[in-house]
Parts: sequence; structure tokens; C-alpha cells
Amino acid sequence: MIFIRKLFLYFFGMFLLSLGVALSIRAGLGVSPITSVPYILSHIAAFDVGLATTMVFTVYIGIQALILRKDFKHINWLQLLVASVFGGFLTLSNSLLVFISPELYPVKLALFFLSMLLMALGVILYMSPGFMPQPPEGLVAALVKKSGIEFGRTKIYFDYFLIALSLILIFATGIGFIGIREGTFIAAFGLGKMISVLSKRITPALDAYCSEQL
Repeated sequence: MIFIRKLFLYFFGMFLLSLGVALSIRAGLGVSPITSVPYILSHIAAFDVGLATTMVFTVYIGIQALILRKDFKHINWLQLLVASVFGGFLTLSNSLLVFISPELYPVKLALFFLSMLLMALGVILYMSPGFMPQPPEGLVAALVKKSGIEFGRTKIYFDYFLIALSLILIFATGIGFIGIREGTFIAAFGLGKMISVLSKRITPALDAYCSEQL
């Protein structure tokens, strides 16, 4: 029963995360750094952003293997399954929210902050059971292991790198300035703090839910 509860939190958290990502896209104020590269590639190659996310996340797993070499455990290849599930959730979330097309800036801003809340809750829920991480977090963890730099700082550097890479793709392909706006930088600075604040309030209840005490 406990395993089923944890499994529910894991996949429900991933779905909430995908819903938050999809809502940030519909808000039109830029996407989160983690989503920026797949989002731009989906426009360059003209295919679904969920598929693009799965492909990019798969590359992250390969980079993890190159960085960790012998320290890369075989079980980490299960991240391929995680990437596929999340990509599928993102495709579903995009289709569920296709009717959202705000015109007024205050509405866009409100929707973007709601998207951040959904992403923060999603991360907290899916990480609470301690199962396989998403490939971006797995890559950051690999960089931490090799560099010795603490996780939070490495995550910030990684987000900045993704924003820079996204800008390079935009200018190199001439597709137009898409995906990177004020919301991208708000997410880069604020999402981690939102996760930290909410986690302190939610984690005790999640621990109780996943324990024999419930």
C-alpha cells in the first residue's frame, strides 16, 4: 500500500509539473529554463514539445553517463522511461490547455505565477517518494558529484547555461525571439525559492502519507 501511495505521488507530481510547464507556455511570458531548449527545438523542427522534451532529456542522460563513466549505475537508464512519461504528460497537458490564450498582460502574469505554483508543487510531490529523478536533476547531480559545487548553485548555473543555449539557438536559426522572456528569468530566480518555501509546509504531510502512520 505504501508503495502505491508513493507511486501515485510520483506520477501525479510529474503530471502537475507538466501542467505547470504547459500553462507557462500558454501564458506567453516565456518558459522555464528547463523547458526552454525543448520548446525552441520544437519550433525549429516543427514537432510536438512533449516529444522534443523527451529527446532533450534523453541527451541529458547520455551526458550523465559520459560525466560519471563507471559511477553511472545501470538503473539510471530508467530515466529514459521517466523522460518518456513526462514527455507524454506534457503533450497531454498542452492539449488540455489549448483553449487558454490570454490577451491582457495582468492575466498573462497571473497565469505564469500559477504555472510556477503548479511546477513547484509537482517537483515536491514527484521527489517526495525518493524514486528516479528527472534527467535534468540527474544531470545536475552528476555535475555536483564531479565538481564538488553544492546542488543549489550548480542548478542555478545550469539554468543560466540553458537560457544561453536557447538564445544561441534563436539567433542561429532566425526563428524569432520565442520562449525567452521575463517569465524565464522570474522562474530561474523564483522557482527554487518557491519550492523551498512550499516544501517546508508540505513535506511533513507527504511523509505521513507515505508512512505506516496514515
